[in-house]
Formats: sequence, structure tokens, C-alpha cells
Amino acid sequence: MSTIAATSSHWAERPFALIVPPTKPTGDLSATDEACYNLAVNMALWHNIFFRGLNSLYNYAPHVANGSARDKHDLVTFGLVWYNMLAGHHDGEEEVLFPALEKASGNAGLMSANVNQHKAFHSGFTDLKSYLDSVMADPAASVFDGARLQAVIDAFAPALMQHLHDEIPTLINYGHQHPTVDVHKIRVEYSRALRSRGPGLARGFAENLPFMSVCHDDAFDDGKWRDHWHPMHKILASVAKWTFYWPNRGAWRFAPCSFDMELQSHMTTIVSQPGIN
Repeated sequence: MSTIAATSSHWAERPFALIVPPTKPTGDLSATDEACYNLAVNMALWHNIFFRGLNSLYNYAPHVANGSARDKHDLVTFGLVWYNMLAGHHDGEEEVLFPALEKASGNAGLMSANVNQHKAFHSGFTDLKSYLDSVMADPAASVFDGARLQAVIDAFAPALMQHLHDEIPTLINYGHQHPTVDVHKIRVEYSRALRSRGPGLARGFAENLPFMSVCHDDAFDDGKWRDHWHPMHKILASVAKWTFYWPNRGAWRFAPCSFDMELQSHMTTIVSQPGIN
């Protein structure tokens, strides 16, 4: 089973704890168990991307409070990319993945607990979007308040954390309970649906692709999951580093990792320059 990562001193891994992906069971696995295990690991790694992004937004909030309007808008841009990616992730689960798993199992409502967990943090989650939008709408970013941003996050983060952690054992257990379901096929169709429902090529390349790279740590859990991603992931990360970095380059300075998928050794220094926009 997956576990909560040990408390880390690195700002990208606190205050919201990362997930240690589940250890693969020994012995022969059924095709369904194998597919559910791979899906669970993939979800855990994705959820850690979201956790690192949220930790970065949370920890930079007080530091950016005394920075320029550009600093604030750049951090808010980072936060909006995080929001949009997580919103798309959860919409895809509710509209594609969960219904497919339920239909294949013959058990309507099987994933209702996970859907209810979405609802538990939805209001606070959208409050974050509203607050970030209000800062972006203000050219001087005068409404930005680091403590308020942290408070908005604190209001929904516990419910979000619970959901992102609970989803991993749910997927593992699905394989045990429904050994004849073709979960690999469901996962392929889910991935295809996400691509077709995505933000479009322009935003996908300018936002999603860089965000995936700068919020993923290849060395996490002693580098055990370094090769779990498809090899194309590293190629795309390299493309993002040299090409798609530029449209939101100010935002990526607040990222927890480099484009080489390595944890940043220190936080970006924000110099108080209230007269510079």
C-alpha cells in the first residue's frame, strides 16, 4: 500500500505530505492486479506533482508579499496553472475514469466515496481560484496578501490531502475485488479522453508540460520511480526546458524543481521593490 512520506525539511515537501507509491506485491499478479498497481503508482506520482506545486505556492506566499507586482502576478500564474491542472484531473476522474470503473464492475456507486471527497474540498478549491483571479485582475496586485492566500489554502487542503492519499489504496483494492475487469483498457481510454479534453495545444504546451516537469522530482523515494514514466516524458521535459519555458518563465522561478526534474536547492529570493512592476 501507499504510505505518507516521512516529514521532510525541504519546502517542496511540506506542509502537505507526499505519497510514497505502493510496493509491488510479490508473486504472480493477474492482469487486472498488474494494471491496477500501475495505475495506482501513476496516480501517486501525479498526486505528488500536485502536492509539490501546492507546497510551493503555500511557502512562497509570505515571501512574495513584499515583492513587486510582477512577483505577485508570477506566483499567482503558477497557482492558476496548478488549479487548472488539478481541476482537469478531477473532472476527468468524475466524468471518465470513475464511471468506467463502476460500469465494468457492475456496481453503480462504487466510486461514490471518491466523488464525495471531491465535493468536500470543491468550495474551498474554487475560492482559491476566485482569489487568484482577483489578484491577476489588479495591475498593481495590491490585493495580494500572503497570509490570506495561505488561509484560503488551509481551508480546503486537509480534505484534498485525504482524497489524494485515499485514492491510491482504492485503485489497488479494485484489482483484488474485480479480477476480470480489463483495467488496462480503461486506463488507455481514460488517457485518450484526457488528451482530447485538454486545454488545447497552446495552453497545454505553455502551461501543463512545463508544470509537469518542474513539479516532479526524479530522486524522490531514492529514485525508485525514476523510470516509471514513459521515456517520452523525459524528452518532453527537455523540450519544455528549451522551448515552452518562455511564455510563463516568471512563474517557473517559483517551481519546486528544475526542468531537469531535480529539487531546487533553495527558494528564489524576493527583493522588496514596491516601486517596480
